Amino acid sequence: MNSKKKCRQYSADYIKYGFVKSPSNEQLPMCLLCEQVFSNEGMKPARMIDHLKSRHSDKVEKDVQFFIKMRDSRKTMGGIFGKIDRQNIDGLVASYNISLLIAKSGKPHTMGENFILPAIQEAVTTVMHSDGRSVIKSIPLSNDTVARRINLMASDVEKTLYSILKTTEFSLQIDESTLPGNEALLLAYVRYILEGIMVEEMLFARPLVTDTKGESIYKVVENFFQEKEIPMNNIIACATDGAPAMVEVRWLSKGKCLSRFYSLFDTILEFLEEENPQLMQLVSAAKSDVAYLTDIFDKFNAMNLQLQGNLVTLVKCKTVVSSCIGKLTLFKQNIGRREFYQFPHLAGLQISDDDLLAYCEHLEVLKADMIKRFTDLLELEPPHWLIDPFCVAAPTVPLYLQEELMDLQSDCEEKAHFTMMGYERFWIAIAGRNKFPNLWKVAKLLVLAFPTSYLVERGFSAVVQLLTKQRNRLDISQCGDLRLLLTDMKPDINGIIDEHHAQVHPSH
Repeated sequence: MNSKKKCRQYSADYIKYGFVKSPSNEQLPMCLLCEQVFSNEGMKPARMIDHLKSRHSDKVEKDVQFFIKMRDSRKTMGGIFGKIDRQNIDGLVASYNISLLIAKSGKPHTMGENFILPAIQEAVTTVMHSDGRSVIKSIPLSNDTVARRINLMASDVEKTLYSILKTTEFSLQIDESTLPGNEALLLAYVRYILEGIMVEEMLFARPLVTDTKGESIYKVVENFFQEKEIPMNNIIACATDGAPAMVEVRWLSKGKCLSRFYSLFDTILEFLEEENPQLMQLVSAAKSDVAYLTDIFDKFNAMNLQLQGNLVTLVKCKTVVSSCIGKLTLFKQNIGRREFYQFPHLAGLQISDDDLLAYCEHLEVLKADMIKRFTDLLELEPPHWLIDPFCVAAPTVPLYLQEELMDLQSDCEEKAHFTMMGYERFWIAIAGRNKFPNLWKVAKLLVLAFPTSYLVERGFSAVVQLLTKQRNRLDISQCGDLRLLLTDMKPDINGIIDEHHAQVHPSH
């Protein structure tokens, strides 16, 4: 056999065989037809040809393409195990993703096994016309499994957040509340800028084991920052509902209650006429008072809604509160002239002069009370260049800001950004680009500081949602459910799987 034919023969023979690794990491040939593994001696073409003739005589005359096709299409043991491993890994990823959905919904952990898995099996069976049992088997969603998944994902989110706060300035918002069972819980939120975007995240939920005094709260906060190695000097501002101004955010439910009561006023009188005629007379006589209170609380509800929500700044709050206080004077003047445009519930009633005088006096008292409550906010004077840096003459600002302001005003790209974004998002973007540091140093407190304790109060609503009868033994400060319910951060599921599931075994 000449060398050319010999090479062709060797190529054909080798195509008929795959290779596996021995325990000593050597490559050994394996017959693709019977998975017979040869020793090193077996690597000689002559031995391989003998094996083919003796064991697979019906395939001796097959050409090379036959073996190439077989090699590409047959399921080797490695391929089979690879498919099984891939299915297990995909099932594990699905298990984490579904556990995240359960946490985001605030539902009990048993929802996975009792509802989601049966729903998946029904969908696979009905729509895909295949047996869904293998799919279900690869997605562990038992109660304990879902709890573990949630805690691991919450821990991953926390590590990411804490690492950011170690090197980032942020504002803090804290509040305490009493849970069912008379347990006190302290919630904290942070606001910071990351890559040109303002982010608000729950920092922690911790029990208050002694009392709710300021000193005890400070100790909990201080211990937390020491434990997580986050410098406390990264905090640039702190908000709590201890200030009188923060109590205004709780008026919303009272206003709704009054509106509903007044809409049912005649029905209530009919009911009281049979049950308690004397009380009916008293309620009927107070109809104009209820109508007035319904209208005034509607005004405060409108203000309240503007103070709530994410990313509200001190500047916006001052605008809203100042406007509301100014309107109280307007309301007093109009109602004193029997002009009820701003009081639609009063408009259809016969109002006595004494009642009008009482309402005018009440509006005056209310204005004085709001001025007292919001003194700090009303005295806040944001620099004009913060609101519109392109319409302020540079010589009118402090000396250390003049050059940066002129550089900013000469930057056509930044002017376009300001036009598109508005001043709040503009300064946040400036911080993200690390430009104009002196201007940002002045602006950051007005942009980053929390003006209300709205987020922690919303957090306590989530706590109540989680502590249902089915989950009354849930340790809200230790489990990850609250974290995943409130966070906008995404856990690194693939990283968690790599760290905690080196060997994948499907189990429930």
